[in-house]
Amino acid sequence: MKLLKFHAEWCGPCKMVTKLLNNNNIEHTAIDIDTEDGAIATSNYDIRTVPTLIMLDDESKEIKRHTGSMTVQQLKEFINQND
Repeated sequence: MKLLKFHAEWCGPCKMVTKLLNNNNIEHTAIDIDTEDGAIATSNYDIRTVPTLIMLDDESKEIKRHTGSMTVQQLKEFINQND
């Protein structure tokens, strides 16, 4: 599974999600995509708001998505739950 993390440099909630991922021993492999630099991916995944997290299965199909800030618990559940 892969985690796509769409963010923008100016986005406060994006920085908060990154900090939560990095400081809380949440096991993950994230592909960081800056919406200003990654316009094609942003368009392909129809990203309208940041932060947006998208979980992909092993065949790169979207299985779930979350937009906006999250608590540590919500983030852990999002990453560890397989819908």
